[in-house]
Amino acid sequence: MSDQSISQVASEMDFGLSSVMVDGKEINTKTASIDEYYLPTLQMSLNEGRNFSKSYGTDSTSSVIVNQTFVDAAGWESPIGKQIKIPDEKKLMTVTGVVKDYHFGSLREKIAPEILTMGNVEYILIKMTKGKIPQALSVVEKTYRKIIPDHYYQFNFLDNENASVYQNDKRCSRL
Repeated sequence: MSDQSISQVASEMDFGLSSVMVDGKEINTKTASIDEYYLPTLQMSLNEGRNFSKSYGTDSTSSVIVNQTFVDAAGWESPIGKQIKIPDEKKLMTVTGVVKDYHFGSLREKIAPEILTMGNVEYILIKMTKGKIPQALSVVEKTYRKIIPDHYYQFNFLDNENASVYQNDKRCSRL
């Protein structure tokens, strides 16, 4: 999309929880698939290594980005180039980046180890230009209906979803 009301577009798909093997040790982890625009769109910074890129042909087949909590759980001091075995796929993945820990759930939950792969996506994340949200929504809907005319169109604002999580937390804490 090339419209001034949209500053960045990224995509992701959450796979939930799984376990991987690192040096013979099992680590329970959250896994998600992202594209190369995900980290910059969400302003997530890397502690070390690099982001995914289509310039590296192996990124979509054998590279992973892990969070700092994963590095700590694995007991690594130098994670770049380390191997992770994903049992379901029966293959080894190589760590190319370490993202700074971030909350992907409630702030009250402990940050879990996480693996990000580059590949299949389900959700589109769109960063809209401040003051141009109605225009951006119109552009997104028109584009969506042009590409997938017979499919249900739905959008959510990430900040509203986050606020609802904390509203639920507040309600539960009062009970």
